[in-house]
Amino acid sequence: MNDKQIAELFIEQHVLQPSQADDVLNEVTMNGKSIAQAMVDSGFVDEAGFYQTIASALGTDFIDLRDREIPPGIVKLIPSGMARLHRALPIEMNRNILRVALADPLDPRAAEDLRFALGKDIDVVVAPTDQIEERIKQYYGSETSSMEDILKQLGEAGELLQVRGDDATTAAVEAEANATPIIRFVDLILYQAILGAVAHVWWYRAVDVVGPSPASVFMNLQTVVGLALAAALLGEGVGVWQIAGGILVLAGVVLTTGIALRAR
Repeated sequence: MNDKQIAELFIEQHVLQPSQADDVLNEVTMNGKSIAQAMVDSGFVDEAGFYQTIASALGTDFIDLRDREIPPGIVKLIPSGMARLHRALPIEMNRNILRVALADPLDPRAAEDLRFALGKDIDVVVAPTDQIEERIKQYYGSETSSMEDILKQLGEAGELLQVRGDDATTAAVEAEANATPIIRFVDLILYQAILGAVAHVWWYRAVDVVGPSPASVFMNLQTVVGLALAAALLGEGVGVWQIAGGILVLAGVVLTTGIALRAR
């Protein structure tokens, strides 16, 4: 997590004064501590309070993983290479929404990359970073993934495109080709390069202008934008409950940002 961004978030949450945030950042720089450890050692928060504050600012849940067992079926929802790459731990599945604890919950690209690669909506929750990394190592092993491993995890390992005589149609061939690991991997790279970079620039510009806490509210619009694009570009149906949910999300964003602007 970006230390300065975290410090600004804690100022906005009225946990730190600006001078105290500067002291914490100096402690991080001089003694090589994590910002969480520096704040705990300085007595501003305990460990749970540190992550609860981040969760509150993001409008999501804090989860303590110490006494929580994750079923093997849930663990398998994120391939090991992707889990280690994004430092992402799947927590539970609710319909088509996968709840994921990220070691850096303030990085919007990680959730978007997972959503794109897995084909599932992602709900980011907050958990202690050391707990997430310990569980990732426990469930997925150490960082030894080769490119072959990642390609296997993105599709069906090592299978070549096979056209079966008269049964093959243009649509079937295209669908099978697009499902192969290398195509999905290249799609992900292009997606990150074109959209991810632009989104990243805009995100940090928003953080600079309005601060991390107000900016994080707009992360809730990911599902609404995804639904709108799916309907407009892919022709997917939109039900009454989806529309109602989108209206509630929009209302929540408007209400929250309005309160934040009045507070400023």
